Amino acid sequence: MDQSTRPGDLGKTNNFQGEELDKDSKIINAIGNIDELIAYIGLIRYILPQENSFLIDTQKQLSSIAANIAKYENQKSYQTVKLLEEKIVYFKKNSPEINYFYLPGDKEKPIFINICRTICRRCERSVVNIKPTNTNACAYLNRLSTYLFALQIFYHYQ
Repeated sequence: MDQSTRPGDLGKTNNFQGEELDKDSKIINAIGNIDELIAYIGLIRYILPQENSFLIDTQKQLSSIAANIAKYENQKSYQTVKLLEEKIVYFKKNSPEINYFYLPGDKEKPIFINICRTICRRCERSVVNIKPTNTNACAYLNRLSTYLFALQIFYHYQ
């Protein structure tokens, strides 16, 4: 079977409903940003194996958000904002309070986590830009970036 996607050569793609979309559409941009975030979270899983289980669930949640945006009807939700908030509280409680603009670059783990956080922020902006009917996606991405910031600070001081 031929695995090439000839419509892609012309800048087109299809969603799960079979609707043809331009690859530079806001929807495809949001899905692509989420896909990139899922990949970078995989990198964080690799460098922080102690966070592996939580981050796998995070990747599943992001896949669910992307499926929702792509109008795939059988997606399901894996995590809640509340779970992210609990993780944020834990990492903030176990890190010194910072009262300055944090500049990453001193340690490897926080550098990679910060890259992941900035990609998450881009995801959030691109999802907000498509005005999703399910605003839980925006809230989730917002908390996820806060979680990644708290995680970054925690590992900076380890």
